[in-house]
Amino acid sequence: MTPSASPLGRAIAEAIAEARAINFLGTTSKQLDEALKTRPRPTQPAADTLARSMFWTDPLLVRAVLDRALARLPAHGLRCADCQAPPRPAPRIVAWSDFFPYITAFIWPVEFEAGKIEVYMCSGNNGAAALPPDEAMIHAAKLAAVDFGLEDPTRQKIRDIAHGDASRSLADVTTLLAVLIDAPTSRARICAAVAERRWFTGVTIDPC
Repeated sequence: MTPSASPLGRAIAEAIAEARAINFLGTTSKQLDEALKTRPRPTQPAADTLARSMFWTDPLLVRAVLDRALARLPAHGLRCADCQAPPRPAPRIVAWSDFFPYITAFIWPVEFEAGKIEVYMCSGNNGAAALPPDEAMIHAAKLAAVDFGLEDPTRQKIRDIAHGDASRSLADVTTLLAVLIDAPTSRARICAAVAERRWFTGVTIDPC
């Protein structure tokens, strides 16, 4: 039986797959991008080896995999009596009105030149630089921005807001994005995305 076909192997493979959702929160993902830019183009196997090495040296990503692996053991008929679970963030319940500034900070329009506006999602700190520092809220908002903003039909709606009317100013686009994010159907999707990653951030939105 190969490792991946064993119950433990399947539990770990599932944990890694789930942890990939938070990969871009890790510091080593940025280091990987820089490393690939500053060296000759590696072969795919070499790039994969470098990515795996950086993944397993990132404390956030290792914590996520360990948390998910321990959570999945019972489903595969396994238990680990002496495994030490990684620390989890304290559970927090926040109102939508408190979360709203953070989610809008990661669906962020930028005007490069007159009439040319792009919307950045979840990369960098964007508008969060002006908010009170709060790691849990920032992580929850970044993850929700990925789930909400990069999937159709929302992605197309965001493109239409940014590019659909050349007469729109940056302020216009910012306002329209806020209206889209605050719509009832958007709220429901964002709150569900935050709840899905509660194991990692500790954050729940209620009322939504």
